[in-house]
Amino acid sequence: MTPISRSQGFDQPAPAYAIFDPSDPDGQIATNAGQMIISPCLVGGSYDGTKVRKLLDMVVRYVRHETGVLPSVTTTSATNIPANNNPTNPDEWDWSVWESNHLPANGIRSMTYSKRCHICGILGAGLEKDLDKVKAILGHRLFTESARSIIPSHFVKSIVYSAKTLGNVVDDLFRHYETQGAFSPTGLIKAAIALGYLPREDIQKLYDMSIG
Repeated sequence: MTPISRSQGFDQPAPAYAIFDPSDPDGQIATNAGQMIISPCLVGGSYDGTKVRKLLDMVVRYVRHETGVLPSVTTTSATNIPANNNPTNPDEWDWSVWESNHLPANGIRSMTYSKRCHICGILGAGLEKDLDKVKAILGHRLFTESARSIIPSHFVKSIVYSAKTLGNVVDDLFRHYETQGAFSPTGLIKAAIALGYLPREDIQKLYDMSIG
């Protein structure tokens, strides 16, 4: 355990949005949520810092998984991810038009090799062989609604750790799902965008992919 006093870590100036106004409904929600997190961590008048950080990490990971949004400021170890301006709204692009231009009727299994490599390379770079990112995409609503089955977690782990390159991770996922028939990579792409994994320029490279 790493006990910390009630005041430790709270004597630094806080961003204005973190100063709770009792009359602010959002501030009250945040206060209540914070109390739910820290109250189980109070031991003998001091907070168990390790447990506080663990719970904060888990909450932030959950919110990120569900919404693709990270807090603008975070000090917890497991969520120390650089802030970025990656888009999180896949509906900025018309993926139905993209599918009509690039996806054969029987799914990705008949997509040209160059297009498949292009998609795998960009998505793979966004995932960075990060098991948590792969799991987040495969568990995201935008993907699960497009897939007919879910890959068992032990198989996902095997794919990530055995892949030689970043693109191989996505290609192996494609190989699993294309056996279902007319599998589209659109669900993976939209989930990756919603989770903030792809910079705008990479999304545009996917969307502007050559028709030939």
